[in-house]
Amino acid sequence: MRNDWLSQIWARCISVRSFRRVRRSQPRFLGGAWRVDVLESRTLLSGAGPAVISIERSPPDAITMNSTKFTVTFSENVTGVDSSDFAIVKTGTVVNDQKVKITQVSGAVYTASVTGIYGAGTLGINLVDDGSIRDSANLPLATHVSFSPKTGSVIVSAPTAVADFNEDGKPDLAVAGGNASTVGVYLGHGDGTFKAGTAYPVAHQATDVIAADLNEDGHLDLVATCLGSNVICVLLGRGDGTFNSSVRVIAGSGTGPESLAAGDVDNDGHLDIVTSNVTGSVSVLIGNGNGTFETAQVYNVGSGKNNTSQTQFITLADLNGDGNLDLARSIMTDVGFNYPGAIGVLLGNGTGVFQQQTNYTAGYNPHSLQVADLNGDHVPDLVATNGGDTDNYSVLLGTGAGTFQPAQVFAAGTDVSALAVADVDGDGIPDLAVVDPAINAVGVFRGNGDGTFQPQHYYYSVLATSSFTSFVSTADLNGDGRIDLVVSSNGPSSVLLSHLVTDFNGTMYSVDVDFPPTDIALDHATVGENKPLGTLVGAFSATDKDPNETFTYSLVSGSGSTGNASFSISGNQLLTAQVFDASVQNSYSIRVRVTDSRGLSYEKVFAIGVTVGNQPPVIGGFSGTIDYPEHSIPILIASDATVKDYDSSDFDTGSLTLTITQNVQSYDYLSIRSQGNGPGQIAVANGNKVYYGGIFFGTSTGGTNKVGLTITFNANATPTAAQALLRTITFESLSPTPSTLPRTVRAIVRDGDGGTSASVYKTINVIVTNNNPGLGFQTTNATYTGVPVVISPQGEILDQDSPNFDGGVLTLNLTTNAQGSDVLAVRNQGTGPGQVGVSGVNVTYGGIVVGTFTGGTNKVGLKITFNANSSPVIAREVLRNITFSNSSATPPTARRTLVGKITDGDGGTSVSQSMTVTFQLVMAATLASNQSPVISQFAGSINYAPGESPVLIDYDAIVTDADSSTLNGGAMTISLTANGQGSDVLAIRNQGRLAGKIGVSGSSVLYGGVAIGTLTGGTNKVGLKITFNADSTPEAAQALLRNITFVSTLAAPSTAPRTVRVILTDGSGGTSAAMTKTITVASAHASPVIAGFDGSVNYTPGAGATIIDSDVTVTDQDSPNLNQGQLTVSLRNNIQGTDILSVRNIGTGAGQIGVSGSNVTYGGVIIGTLAGGAKKVPMTVIFNANAAAAAAQALLRAVTFQSTLSNPVTLTRTVRVILTDGHGGTSNEALKSITIG
Repeated sequence: MRNDWLSQIWARCISVRSFRRVRRSQPRFLGGAWRVDVLESRTLLSGAGPAVISIERSPPDAITMNSTKFTVTFSENVTGVDSSDFAIVKTGTVVNDQKVKITQVSGAVYTASVTGIYGAGTLGINLVDDGSIRDSANLPLATHVSFSPKTGSVIVSAPTAVADFNEDGKPDLAVAGGNASTVGVYLGHGDGTFKAGTAYPVAHQATDVIAADLNEDGHLDLVATCLGSNVICVLLGRGDGTFNSSVRVIAGSGTGPESLAAGDVDNDGHLDIVTSNVTGSVSVLIGNGNGTFETAQVYNVGSGKNNTSQTQFITLADLNGDGNLDLARSIMTDVGFNYPGAIGVLLGNGTGVFQQQTNYTAGYNPHSLQVADLNGDHVPDLVATNGGDTDNYSVLLGTGAGTFQPAQVFAAGTDVSALAVADVDGDGIPDLAVVDPAINAVGVFRGNGDGTFQPQHYYYSVLATSSFTSFVSTADLNGDGRIDLVVSSNGPSSVLLSHLVTDFNGTMYSVDVDFPPTDIALDHATVGENKPLGTLVGAFSATDKDPNETFTYSLVSGSGSTGNASFSISGNQLLTAQVFDASVQNSYSIRVRVTDSRGLSYEKVFAIGVTVGNQPPVIGGFSGTIDYPEHSIPILIASDATVKDYDSSDFDTGSLTLTITQNVQSYDYLSIRSQGNGPGQIAVANGNKVYYGGIFFGTSTGGTNKVGLTITFNANATPTAAQALLRTITFESLSPTPSTLPRTVRAIVRDGDGGTSASVYKTINVIVTNNNPGLGFQTTNATYTGVPVVISPQGEILDQDSPNFDGGVLTLNLTTNAQGSDVLAVRNQGTGPGQVGVSGVNVTYGGIVVGTFTGGTNKVGLKITFNANSSPVIAREVLRNITFSNSSATPPTARRTLVGKITDGDGGTSVSQSMTVTFQLVMAATLASNQSPVISQFAGSINYAPGESPVLIDYDAIVTDADSSTLNGGAMTISLTANGQGSDVLAIRNQGRLAGKIGVSGSSVLYGGVAIGTLTGGTNKVGLKITFNADSTPEAAQALLRNITFVSTLAAPSTAPRTVRVILTDGSGGTSAAMTKTITVASAHASPVIAGFDGSVNYTPGAGATIIDSDVTVTDQDSPNLNQGQLTVSLRNNIQGTDILSVRNIGTGAGQIGVSGSNVTYGGVIIGTLAGGAKKVPMTVIFNANAAAAAAQALLRAVTFQSTLSNPVTLTRTVRVILTDGHGGTSNEALKSITIG
């Protein structure tokens, strides 16, 4: 063969000790997408001694009983075999009693019996030799090569090329980024791990990458196929591991180039590129030796895309020994998934032209293709993996004349894809490494040297279980002289390093053995005397490791069954079969059996007590802890709590009371979340009336000011309604700085018949979060008259939770019309108490350094960085001493805009504030005798959700008055000026009588316990007005404005945005500017609706996955998207471990559902992630913000059912569908039957 170019390039990129040389029968020299290089190593030979030939079951069927036997066959007679030499390996939910019993059948054959098997998944046994196994010559087991994951070697997912890009003698990786439209380069450490990757942008959808010296500068370059752009992209290498960021895009390479190979096809000494295209064509691009290429010559050897065929994989090699490179490609038919494909061979004439294609039948949909001398005759052979439902591989032995013998087909696994050929065990014979995506493993087939291979040995736990193994590459990655594997997937990738072992991994077998029930529980075991026949005693539940198991309960004879005749069972409910008299007998013993869907059972004895009088209600599920992040919306305390009462059908005159018993604060609120008036929903309307499903059933009181929340029931209240109510109770703290002491909440239910439940408790942890500081200039204008002017003498800086501003920064910048002569500075008052001073770059307060400043001149902003001595008060005083001046004698008089911002050093940043500096180069005009009050930072909008507690309109508004120390005779008026409703309420939050707190007592408004005014209005579209007395101050008015609340008394109020306006008069003739703010009102939320999912559908075994419902509809009236929502599809009755729920991959066109790995797309856009669907685990799709009701409908119409068995159990399955919208809404339960046959 003419391989001079190959030898030169390989010597440049791979001829270091860490690598193995490419076989001469395989001139394609670097790995790319969907395949890897053919490598060989002749340095490691298996040791002498006996070997394990196989560990397998006969027949190799699925394990369906709780015990099984494995046959262990050795290469010769051995002794010393016992149970300690074997380890049980299992996946899924499989468990067993860990017992292996060994029985010798003959000198070289043993039986390993495993008992106590239950669950669904796979199971096998591996030999873990401890050195005790010996042959007649006392030789131990021979060693062989195995693989294990390299810690810290996770890279990325994609087709991978292995080469030395930075010329340090250590293998590196190049990775095609697929839809990310990048090629990633990962430089190796030489130990099997790699540095963080560098991504190089290329055209859309990079599907393959190879490395080659395309411009003949001695450095490796990269070339990638970009399927989505119909081009190939070239990245020229610099020899240091980096590549030229200027991508060379080469068009005309054919429609949809997917796979590529490099070689000198025209014998001019320059590398050329050959691509396979999704249209079935092959493109040849002749290289010029400088990284550029001639216009592609396209060979239309198959039209592809639903016509005849498409190329899956392409490779170059001299197949007929004439010194010219020939071309081989794997061909997948487009007729269907399970139709025969072929291997196409095009012989080259050495001028870049190829002869007519010759096809060789290979198997269904051949995928990955390799060229190697598989039988040692020095003639290139072909090997390809086949897809469809066959999951095998084909070997085509070459004749040396460019023709091949008929394909030999061998079983390969459960779902084979990528293939690599290399001498992994060092015996001089090529072996196969085949990816099996279905089990996330690599199967290694050891070659026999005659073109056949031994059964595969799997290497499991290669990747995370959510990944889908797709690619495999080979190289010596850690320099130990042995071949290692790079295994890629749709998730992360992993490196498997080889090592010598005597262990042997047996074949894994499918397991589907039901667990038996292990316990029965009865939630209530007493009944009142004189109750009628059929009175409910309690409900049974069972413990079983099988997911989604169904149970039947029955009374059975045996020990402890003396009282069976006095009771009956309906479903899971225990009912009375007689009227009891406690004075005659007050305890009965019954024996109950639970039976699962496969007939496995468990029995238990229960004592049922007979009580005198009323039985109290029972609260369940109200325990543990929850977290409440400060300033968050009200959180549900116990969303899955239960309330039961076995002898009170209603709770008339009873009550539900929740009380904070430990660490309660006056600003803690217990309230009811109003859901709506739909079936099963709780609503609060008309102040304190509570409704269930639209029916009035109770009245609420309390919940604030350390008073417990009590709901008093009427005759409409049932245990079910009380349970729904308990699940809607919420907690919140309205304090700007709430106490972090854990609150203990107690719940008690009274049934109105004299029964009171036991007290139950739950703990609420208040989690502190950092609050942003607030900054206000308190004025909109400052006038410069030629001397430094203090910009904001009444400025304000507030922070609710930062005691100091250590690391915080106050920044002031002149933006509009700023001049180089403008100066921002800190006024030096001195070092006395309360004074701000300047010493060098230090800023002091009271003589103590509190920070440093920079800038302030030449259009550079003034920046004050605070230290641990600072505080919000000190930062405020610094702000009040910032001055503006200009160093020019004749400064431009254009108005300057000043912007200020502060950070607190704890991660909080204020909203930027601005003001204007005007120029007046004479003395400023004297102020009028009275200055009006000023309201600032009352702007923007707040959100109100119907059913919520009253919301604060503005918690950081600022009120100042430069010349009024009291507001006696003044008033604050808050009104709704746009879209106000009669049901809207403006009110004052009652914080209490503590210092600095606003309180309400009747019509009196208090500040720190002292009355400052009286209130009127606030309802029926009348504005809320507070008229001040002589004890009022601007400070009190500011605290008051920060405690004004809004609420609607309707469960579903108008959603028109309200405009709230506030005006303040100071009692001395001054009136503030009117300030406004918007209140947005959310609509009452509606749940999604599933319709048309009913009736039944038939599944025919062996016919493939069947759509469950093709015309189901999904609607949601008020959810623009289903972000964080979830579609759950599960099988409820007669489910088998071999039943599969899945999503059909229809495509990426408009309105089509597609599946790529765990991603689900709609119209080509990812709408969520898919999980489950097999082994009795429900199928779920968690939606993202791209998912709308239309996408969910299309998805549900693409859900399929099938069984992996050809003769599955024919019992009818029931499929159940539930949809949540991510906004609190849950759809109706939709059910449909699946008949089998």
